[in-house]
Amino acid sequence: MPRFTTGDIACLKDFNWKGRTDEERSVLTALNPGHDMGRASAHPCIVLKTDRRYALVTTVSAHGSGPYDQWRSPWTRGGHYKKRPDRYRSFEGTARFNPERPYLRLSKGAWPKPRGSWVNVENVLLVPVWFLGVFYKAQGYDENPYIPHMARESLDDLLWQIIEDNWQWSRLLRRFEELRGVKPFPPPSPATPVSPPPRAPAKSSPPPQAPTKVSPPPPGASTKVTPPPPAPSWADVAKGKKR
Repeated sequence: MPRFTTGDIACLKDFNWKGRTDEERSVLTALNPGHDMGRASAHPCIVLKTDRRYALVTTVSAHGSGPYDQWRSPWTRGGHYKKRPDRYRSFEGTARFNPERPYLRLSKGAWPKPRGSWVNVENVLLVPVWFLGVFYKAQGYDENPYIPHMARESLDDLLWQIIEDNWQWSRLLRRFEELRGVKPFPPPSPATPVSPPPRAPAKSSPPPQAPTKVSPPPPGASTKVTPPPPAPSWADVAKGKKR
């Protein structure tokens, strides 16, 4: 299985493949509540973020268009397609809704449907990397196998719109980080030198205290140094106060 990186074009494997286990389907469904993974699967996808175990991806689809309908754009089909038509981003050669937004481009490779390649920025999925396969239908793959890749500026532009317009993005990104085992504030490694906090005064050198007022010795008293008497008890202190 190839190791995909951010910006690569992969292909979601078939969710309904007869060899797919119920456990695998349950994992995919649990990671993407509210999505029909059967319909999303078997589509090319852009890898937005990935590590060794999971990936955040967005699919590329023709949304049922083709030569038979002159590659009709999805927002002209009515129904749920016409809601927020600006959420659809178009690759170069495909009809676009907002001419102010630049076309998306590949830095390497070409789509098999250059007139029908749209990205819905609200359709982002969190999948295990084992659910990603090679996009064999890319133009020229049969003669020279390769992995298509997004142009850097197109990937950045697409990510910015996903961050702005996909209300699920923050939750998906947080879940991705949790699955990676990343903690918000990891403890420092014991081997990493850190500045120690200020030392507390040693017990053998207590901080100076105000001296206790004592009566001077009477004249003629012996000045011989004697060991200090034991610490007075509370009863002795109380008696001394009564004097």
